[in-house]
Amino acid sequence: MKALYHLNVIFDVVADRDPFADASRDAIALVERGVVEGWAGAHSVTTLFYLVQRRRGARTAQRATGALLSLMRVAPVDEDRLTEALADGLPDFEDAVQAACARALGAHYIVTRDPKGFWKSTVPGTSPREFIAVVEATQGMDTVRTKPAPVFGDTTDLGVAPHAVGFEQVVAFRPQPGR
Repeated sequence: MKALYHLNVIFDVVADRDPFADASRDAIALVERGVVEGWAGAHSVTTLFYLVQRRRGARTAQRATGALLSLMRVAPVDEDRLTEALADGLPDFEDAVQAACARALGAHYIVTRDPKGFWKSTVPGTSPREFIAVVEATQGMDTVRTKPAPVFGDTTDLGVAPHAVGFEQVVAFRPQPGR
């Protein structure tokens, strides 16, 4: 199964945003376990770098981006995708770009915290929890209970908040006092 992960799901994990982080973490764990082929739009990768750099500096942003790139494939955003997004009729242009990317790569789902934003998309938007349920139903397995071992090594030098899933051990962070 192929899924495009919206930046809001990725950043929920990175920033450990309550109450969304746990479901997003579990949905991303499906990629780490090799159950789902995970994709992120190119514009999501650059935006993630920007957001992490603002909060944690360039070094952490490079590690976060590298971790994402080692986990997910990148859907190109080119003139065709942007033109298609403009013609989509979705009220949010960024969501339209996500939808155009998902269609171009043949994704089955867009994993997003805002599924209603994709009501006109031919690739359905689904919440992380709904996506996990679909994967479990179609794969005939319990995909969430067995967490993968961390795959990105020690990150204590980054000032991050470690969790059970490897991806966010590299990139998750809590706001620093005074920021």
